Amino acid sequence: MKSVSIDELRQSTESIVREAAQEATLVTDQGEVVAVIEAAKPISQGRRFPSGHWESIRRPQLNGDSTDAVSADRDR
Repeated sequence: MKSVSIDELRQSTESIVREAAQEATLVTDQGEVVAVIEAAKPISQGRRFPSGHWESIRRPQLNGDSTDAVSADRDR
């Protein structure tokens, strides 16, 4: 596993982060490990909403500026 100091990380962040995508990198401060930079794991997208879901939701019908409606709702 590769190791870099905080100063090296500050000077070469872009290349170190790109390399860390392939192999985890330890970040050290005065010889002590303080962090690990490694590739992010893909985020699960979870279950998707069915097609047309958002169109079926009823939305309030407002005439004019919505500021009054928002204020009234907030003050409830």
